[in-house]
Amino acid sequence: MNRAETTKVDKVICLASWEPRFLEGVKKDIESTGAKECFLFFTEEFEGKSKANIAGLEEYCEKNKVKVIKIALLYQSPLITRNTIVETLKFSNRSGTILVDITTMTREIMWLILDALTAISFCVEYVYWKPQKTGEWTSKNSARPRLVIGRAGISEYGKPTLVAVTTGFDRSRLDQMVGYFEPEETILFLQDGNQFENHKNNIQLHEGYGLGGIQAKECAIDSYSDDHGFAIISEVLNPYLKTHNIVIASFGPKPSAIALHEFAKNHPEVALAYTPALDFNREYSDGIGEGVWGQL
Repeated sequence: MNRAETTKVDKVICLASWEPRFLEGVKKDIESTGAKECFLFFTEEFEGKSKANIAGLEEYCEKNKVKVIKIALLYQSPLITRNTIVETLKFSNRSGTILVDITTMTREIMWLILDALTAISFCVEYVYWKPQKTGEWTSKNSARPRLVIGRAGISEYGKPTLVAVTTGFDRSRLDQMVGYFEPEETILFLQDGNQFENHKNNIQLHEGYGLGGIQAKECAIDSYSDDHGFAIISEVLNPYLKTHNIVIASFGPKPSAIALHEFAKNHPEVALAYTPALDFNREYSDGIGEGVWGQL
């Protein structure tokens, strides 16, 4: 979906990053929407790496008379992070529309922000800015998976587990998910097409995937389509709702996390999970491409 530039929003929410497209993307957000307030979240663990971009955004906002509200989060402490997000947003003026820039947000923080906003009935739009180029790897050395606070689903005793993920360039996160939850079945939603060398870095990486002797089922989706793969994800997972405890996670293109968020919102028994990475490729992305816009 392409957003009409004449439509205005009141606030932009973003998560600071060292990537060049973070700063350029938020500038585009403000220029195209006329927003006069920016909620700038940052994680204390990565504040040093993001320092230059944070300073650049503050300077840009001061020059353009945009109010900046800086909020510190903790990447490794999701409960503190969730409480901080809720407390920050619940006191905000609820009139108008909020634009959430998900470009450099972790999936976990993105889901927590979207939950907080929808719980208090904000009108929410989102945008994801593609990079112009990417490296061969994004992250590595994944930690143990964790269920997202407030989105842990409902696990029924005696039901087998199904793990379903949108895949990306970091297979170690999938290995951690399957090894931790020990599912009876695994379903992989693979991004269609060869953008950013997707065929080599994603499709071939997961071809014939099986951990613990369990062969995964594979389905193609387009995370950049209008529904980000939601219809296919729903069609594939709906038959398992009554028979399995379902855990879902997004490791693929960021818009796929929106589709999984919507599926889990429609089915509260489904759990959202996040696998933290311990190492990130600081040179992963270069430049800024087109924006992928949507509305919840």
